[in-house]
Amino acid sequence: MKMTQKFKLPAIKTRKLGFLFALALSLSACTTATKNFESGTIPAYKTVDETVVETNKSRLDAMMDEQGVELSQSGAEFERVKRIIDRLSATADIQQSLDVYTAEAGEQVNAFAMGGNTIVVYNELLRRLPKDEELAVVLAHEVAHILGGHNGDRTMQKRSGAVGILGGLAQIVVLVATEGNADAGELAGAGVSALGTGVVLSYGRAMEHEADHIGMLLMAKSGYDPKNAIKVWGKASEVLGAGAGVSFLSSHPSHGNRKKRLEKDYVYAEPLYAESQSSSN
Repeated sequence: MKMTQKFKLPAIKTRKLGFLFALALSLSACTTATKNFESGTIPAYKTVDETVVETNKSRLDAMMDEQGVELSQSGAEFERVKRIIDRLSATADIQQSLDVYTAEAGEQVNAFAMGGNTIVVYNELLRRLPKDEELAVVLAHEVAHILGGHNGDRTMQKRSGAVGILGGLAQIVVLVATEGNADAGELAGAGVSALGTGVVLSYGRAMEHEADHIGMLLMAKSGYDPKNAIKVWGKASEVLGAGAGVSFLSSHPSHGNRKKRLEKDYVYAEPLYAESQSSSN
């Protein structure tokens, strides 16, 4: 019979775990920051300076080159994305043309907004959401990040920092628990890596919920049935994959939790959709 060896943390490691969990719990309350907008409203777009636009483009090019991902602003995939985003932008009264790209990266499923004016959508995501009404859910969510100011000025740092710290601590806790001989350098490296991911590469829980809310309103006002937002969430894991890089799949809220929130938010979106339908007839 195979014997299972019990793992016992040294006393010092146990004290570290206790401290880290206590600190994590104290920070977790910071992840539900007050919204930058009133429920049921779509925030106004803030124009991005052209120098910032150029800087964003340079950073994006460098990031994509490093990953070996090819960006495009032409072809059927791009035209499809651009058509939907133009419709959403017109609804949100975005006067400045958003910098939109599609990217071919094999089977990677991804989409993200950055720099207050840039949206990138991977072609595999388009293949998995062949209906425009469902793709509009993702694109409205990304436009909503921009409208919400989630990647402009210091909003991300102020409102996602605690989430990043919490993620960093969680990674440190795992490392301490599984690597009894982890030294200070390894712990510091784990913390920096996770903190960087939390602050730079993902939005916090509060901002993801905001983007869900704003995006649902935006698509409804643009004439896309907001029920599709609930529908897409219902099959997100199956269609897009649990590890998809779409911003609203890569943050903390679970699919089920966010689906329930959207079901509650539908009361705000339904009249906007009804109005859009009556005005188009």
